Amino acid sequence: MEIPIFRVTEITAYIKNMFFRDPLLSHVKVSGEISNYKKHSSGHIYFTLKDEMSVMRCVMFKSRAAGLKTNLKEGMHVIVTGSISVYEGTGQYQLYAEQVEEEGLGNIYERFLLLKDKLEKEGYFDPEKKKPIPKYPKKIAVLTSMTGAVLHDIQNVITRRYPFVELVVIPIPVQGYKAYEKIAEGIRKLNDLKDIDVAILARGGGSLEELWNFNEEEVAKAIFTCNVPIVSAIGHQTDTTICDYVADLAAPTPSAAAELVVPDIEELKLHFQSLKKELDRRMIEILKGKEQKLVELINHRVLVKPEMMFLSEEQKIDLLSEKLFDVIENTVTKKEMDFKEWDIKLDSLNPLKLLEKGYSVVLDKDNKVVKSIYQTAKDEIINIRMADGAIKGKVVERIGE
Repeated sequence: MEIPIFRVTEITAYIKNMFFRDPLLSHVKVSGEISNYKKHSSGHIYFTLKDEMSVMRCVMFKSRAAGLKTNLKEGMHVIVTGSISVYEGTGQYQLYAEQVEEEGLGNIYERFLLLKDKLEKEGYFDPEKKKPIPKYPKKIAVLTSMTGAVLHDIQNVITRRYPFVELVVIPIPVQGYKAYEKIAEGIRKLNDLKDIDVAILARGGGSLEELWNFNEEEVAKAIFTCNVPIVSAIGHQTDTTICDYVADLAAPTPSAAAELVVPDIEELKLHFQSLKKELDRRMIEILKGKEQKLVELINHRVLVKPEMMFLSEEQKIDLLSEKLFDVIENTVTKKEMDFKEWDIKLDSLNPLKLLEKGYSVVLDKDNKVVKSIYQTAKDEIINIRMADGAIKGKVVERIGE
């Protein structure tokens, strides 16, 4: 049987298809040491992965490289996740990297997730427990390394934006063995300082290992129990630590933290100018209203013709006087009628009227009415009262006994 002749491209394509159909090679993890590391101007990363016996070419395209959490460098032991295929241009197989992590960091990241879950369940991340950041702080504490650009950047931003504030620097190590103990100690010092309105906990970017001291539980507890509001500014915008979750506010960078804790003096000036304009406008509006009110008062008929007010009041007095006289007259008339009525009644009851009809009244010596014969005695002097006078008499005899 005659063996067919293939072109190089055909064989290469065939081999590539074999790689493509192999499920093992479509998603694989390969460990090794980085060598020949190169980051191209296009953003793609090229390197060789090697061990004691073999080497493998690797490429990581820009879209994947942008999400790297680890700064790759020569000699670093890594685990590369990706797929293996053939690059037809050279006929060589290579590993197309999708993810690269430093070997041994998988356990570290797992520790990060476990601690995050534990603290979240204990309420360390609850929004209602976060302290508010003051709008106009007078004294700010900065916890960071005395070396490096972080402290300098924070000072520059705060001085430019709000030069009235006082900065208190608390030096702390930001990486190294058990640096977290000194970091926690520095945070606890905030409770002993007076008049600290807000604090910034900051360091520059770095790998997960370099930032790990800010993922320790002791640091998280120090932030959570601190009386002073704390802004976390650890690493670059893509870096996330436990401190960011526990802190009262998380900033993407140290410079951003400085901007968040102080107002912008230029914005304040513009705000005050706006308030002044509004105040001037309102004052002019009020004065115009008062002026209009004054004109209305000046033109009021009471001030223009004040006598009209008195004439009106005099007219009211006249009306009231007439009503009063009517009441008095009606009252007197009624009383007169009542008096006449009572006079007639009294006159009808006057005993003298009976005397005019021929009756008389007998009075004893004390001028008391004698109602019975037994009130007199023989020879007693009595007075007999009649309508036109009286007769004095003497009891001769009591008849009727």
